Formats: sequence, structure tokens, C-alpha cells
Amino acid sequence: MATAVAAGSQQKALGSGEADSHSGGGGAKYVAIAVFLAILTGLEIWVSYAGLSHGLEVALLIGMMIIKFVIVAAFFMHLQGDRPMLSWLFGFAILGALVLTIATVASVSTYTPETLDGTPQPVSTGESAGE
Repeated sequence: MATAVAAGSQQKALGSGEADSHSGGGGAKYVAIAVFLAILTGLEIWVSYAGLSHGLEVALLIGMMIIKFVIVAAFFMHLQGDRPMLSWLFGFAILGALVLTIATVASVSTYTPETLDGTPQPVSTGESAGE
């Protein structure tokens, strides 16, 4: 009896929406999500070997990264039924990861092999040397 009362009070504390989202549900849904994520991972691998322009490749990979993050957070971390604050927290996390990724790509793409060999490069003043 005490267990039933404790379970009932826990059910009330969680609220009906949250209890349903954490109850496990059908395994077929999770298998379908896993298959979709595997297909998306295959697309990411294809994009990296497809020979697309660098900008398009990065944009596609970042877009697929965001889609995968949202799906994993929503379903496997059960965020679709939790408080909105947790979704905002993970949203800020993906935004931070996106900003760091873009900053890293931007900083790495400004270097050329000539600037990476360690020899100092002459500073261009815009004037020709013969004048």
C-alpha cells in the first residue's frame, strides 16, 4: 500500500506529460530513430568525401550536426516532455558549439602552407619595391 501511495505521489509530482515521456514507450520508435541517425551519419560521411566546395561541405555538416543533436536530445534524453528550461539549456549548448565550430573553421582557413612553415612573411605596404 505504501508503495502504491509513493508511486501515486511521484506520478503527481512529475505531472502527466512528464510521466508519459519517461515511461519508455515503444521500442520501435527508438529503433526508427536510430536507423534515421545511422542514415544521417552515412550522409555526413558521403558529404565529406563528395568533393563539394569547402563552404558547402561545412554548412551541410553543421546542419546535419544540429539535426542529430536535436533528435538525440529530444528522444534519447527525453527532453520533449521535460520542462522548457532544459530544452533552452541544450539549445544554448548547441549554439555555443556552433559558434566555436565556426570560429575554429574561420581561424584555420586563414592560414596557408606558406604561413605555417615558420618563416616570417614580408609585410605588404601596397607599394612596389622598385619605386
